[in-house]
Amino acid sequence: MLLRVLVVRILHLIPVLLGVSLIVFSFIHLTPGDPIEMMMGEAGGVTEEEIDALRHQFGLDRPLPFQYVRFVVNAARGDLGISITDQRPVAEVIRERIPATVELTFCSLLIALIVAIPIGIISAWRQHSALDTGATVGTLLGVSLPGFWLGIVLIMIFSMRLEWLPVTARVDYGVGFSSITGFYLIDSIVTGNSAALASALRHLVLPSMALGAATAAITTRIMRSSMLGVIRQDYILFARAKGLSETAIALRHALKNALIPVVSVVGLQIGVLLGGNMIIETVFGWPGLGRLAVDAIYARNYPVVQGVVLLYAVTYVFVNLVTDLLYAVLNPRIELR
Repeated sequence: MLLRVLVVRILHLIPVLLGVSLIVFSFIHLTPGDPIEMMMGEAGGVTEEEIDALRHQFGLDRPLPFQYVRFVVNAARGDLGISITDQRPVAEVIRERIPATVELTFCSLLIALIVAIPIGIISAWRQHSALDTGATVGTLLGVSLPGFWLGIVLIMIFSMRLEWLPVTARVDYGVGFSSITGFYLIDSIVTGNSAALASALRHLVLPSMALGAATAAITTRIMRSSMLGVIRQDYILFARAKGLSETAIALRHALKNALIPVVSVVGLQIGVLLGGNMIIETVFGWPGLGRLAVDAIYARNYPVVQGVVLLYAVTYVFVNLVTDLLYAVLNPRIELR
């Protein structure tokens, strides 16, 4: 049964990915500017024949329908093309940036969940209290404040004024560090380099806070609303009648059912975090996929933009699939179709 559901869901992903690839391909090619002229114009003394030869080398002189079909066919085989600016395989360029983005995304999500779930539970359990009112105001601010503005404010306070935390890069310059997997936190733990671990964590704090603020606010509101619905159920009243403590009721009886809508929101927020990291990575100079995509857009580096966005789309739909499976785990009454 589960295998059949997975196969059906994966088949449904094909038209979604095709649609995403078509939209991205169309918009990037409609953007004014020729990537070859932009790249070679910086060199100077380049003839028109050399520009035409490079355009032919990258297939940019072919009709757009032909370029799109070739991109889709090659992508299906794992070939995302060659980067125009540095003439390396796009897959290799993306692979170098994935660890930085994954670390930032999951640290942001971890911070959001650590803040949101306890506050959501306490706010629901102490409805209309001062803490509940403060949490409501905080979530409203978290949803309303733009991520780039919050990032700049955090930089001004914690980096420029207090000088507590760094702004750019992933580790401090001069820290002896051996990269094995590209994930600096994992590599520093594996190699036993506590200085590199501390440095990597310090560099993650500000961008993770800026990126995860909106997710924390949304998750808090959903957690509070879901918990309010659960604590009014009869089995919660029965648990109180048995003399269980409020903490035991909240954690052992109410939390599991209250987490069901939260799982759905968190799954969607992972996609939002991946998409939002373009702005945050640019603000903080974080060397991840978002920064790569922004630089590629400015340079009209079509293959890199298409490859990054396609990877975002694949990750997003995969996370949604995993979210559906977690739904069934948390609530066996939910039947996957």
